[in-house]
Amino acid sequence: MEDTIPWTEAQLGEARLRWIEKLLPRYVREDLTVVHASPNDCWRAPMPSATKEEFRKVYAPLNAKTVVYAHIHIPFIRRFDGWTV
Repeated sequence: MEDTIPWTEAQLGEARLRWIEKLLPRYVREDLTVVHASPNDCWRAPMPSATKEEFRKVYAPLNAKTVVYAHIHIPFIRRFDGWTV
């Protein structure tokens, strides 16, 4: 993976890298929260097959009715007792 970092940085360019650095770690609007992977780790996220308890452990502290994340690059929707991931 470390071999791809210089190439990726070169493809993005300085302006885009500075823009990415300014992105917030989470976006919150009303009952929606968007994170890259999980609230405290941008590299680890539950897979779609995770248990309800696993999702609850990671995302319930956000107190959002809807949580969106995309780190795993697999589209899915899970609904649990009044909240959606």
